[in-house]
Amino acid sequence: MRSTIVRWATNTLTFAAFIERRRLETNDDPIATLIAGEIDGCRLTTREILGFCFNIVLAENDRTISKATSRLRSRRLGPASCVGWVSTRR
Repeated sequence: MRSTIVRWATNTLTFAAFIERRRLETNDDPIATLIAGEIDGCRLTTREILGFCFNIVLAENDRTISKATSRLRSRRLGPASCVGWVSTRR
């Protein structure tokens, strides 16, 4: 549990430092777009941008797991077995 908390804190600090660097040197990437963005005339805080970053990380993790599961199923049962499985998940 402790190592998980330490990793979470390290990742948060890494992302926060990246966001602060992006505030100084503009670039054409999603983080720079968030930094430039406003809600009701107020710029997003570093904390709000961090929340977005971690949502992206979690979404990508979910996508990777889903893709890996689909590939394993396809290898085990054959590609035709995934056709019905994919269509029923919608």
